[in-house]
Amino acid sequence: MLNYKLLPAVFAFLTLLAGIPCQAVSASGSVYQVAAESALLRDYPSPNSRILTNLKHFDQVEYVDSNAHGWWKVRSLRTGVTGWMTADLLAAVRPAPSSASSKIKYFYVNRPSIELRVIPLESSATTGTVQLNDKLEKLGESPKGWTKVKNPRNGNKGWIATRYLSSKIVTASQISAPRKRVKKAYSIKKKKSLEPPKEAVEEQAKPM
Repeated sequence: MLNYKLLPAVFAFLTLLAGIPCQAVSASGSVYQVAAESALLRDYPSPNSRILTNLKHFDQVEYVDSNAHGWWKVRSLRTGVTGWMTADLLAAVRPAPSSASSKIKYFYVNRPSIELRVIPLESSATTGTVQLNDKLEKLGESPKGWTKVKNPRNGNKGWIATRYLSSKIVTASQISAPRKRVKKAYSIKKKKSLEPPKEAVEEQAKPM
């Protein structure tokens, strides 16, 4: 006696052998997409049955049921219409490529040795030290010229002044030397002499 409960599994095995895009019969609720340029959704699992709607390339459908002849009962996620179509026109939905990696921004330390801070302040406690050209992952930034980073090498996190970061690896010649403070030259004013004018001294020296 034929066990109808085993038909989906048998069909899945046959589709694998035949190289059909839908590689297995999934449980109800699984989502697939139309692999052909278009596909007709019919009222019954027969090429002569009434056409309910025309599905487009990449339209997604939800698996509902199947029979032993390669027909699947599906529901269109775009139109909400439920009907039958042949499984060879469907393919498993490929997950969209993760955009997380493209959003990650990296910077390079442009000073020989810089300490990471717990908070974006020079007086803050430190969480570690990074060296020249260490590659750091950007986690955030503050409006006062600080960037929160993570060192992928050891997982250390902290704040660093944005001016110490560069978008590319830097060479020794690109490292600017710290500016020396130049003292302003002040003119030395001559002190006014407290001695009386020469004429007054000669006048006092004349005999009376």
